[in-house]
Amino acid sequence: ELPKPSPFVLRVVVWRVKGAPFMDPVTRQNDMFVTGRLEGMDLEQHVFQEERSTDVHWRAKEGRANFHHRWNFLVQLPAIDLRIVIQAWDKDILASNDLIGEGVIPLKELMLLGYSQGKKLMRARYTDIDLSKTVNPEERSNSKAYLRMRQRVYEMLDQGKQRDEIKLQLGGSVTEEELSRMISDREDVKTKSFYQKIINYIGESNQ
Repeated sequence: ELPKPSPFVLRVVVWRVKGAPFMDPVTRQNDMFVTGRLEGMDLEQHVFQEERSTDVHWRAKEGRANFHHRWNFLVQLPAIDLRIVIQAWDKDILASNDLIGEGVIPLKELMLLGYSQGKKLMRARYTDIDLSKTVNPEERSNSKAYLRMRQRVYEMLDQGKQRDEIKLQLGGSVTEEELSRMISDREDVKTKSFYQKIINYIGESNQ
């Protein structure tokens, strides 16, 4: 026989974001907000999810944003694969928002403790989430902000600027791996363009 579900409230407080990459390399700012999505399955394996969002910290500088925003999630325990997905976003008024990063907090331990002890109110737990390690590289590389950064890097390379100078100007808006890939891609484009000019020149000479 399945255990009898009991109603619980999961309370989440989003305090701050720090160390976030700049999605706009020109202003070095983000219009940042954070979303939280509680997801899992009940004992009959019905999938459920519920989402919350903070307000927007406009023109957040140096990769930092402050919120002190509270969320309440209603949930029936016990549940299967219960977790909360935290995502940081850069707000875009005229187009889709850019994902800065995401992290996942498994709630299995907390759920088992709460359900077994039958407590509706438990002590607060503080968790730091490293969003930078869970960014989807493919999704980020296709974002408008990434494409703007890549174009900015190309322009600085064409101006003769070196890697360290480019990195200093971009600050935290691009990772070492992304910068290396941008520089490599730019060299590939220039090489292909050079060889294409030779091919065109040979073709014109033979006419």
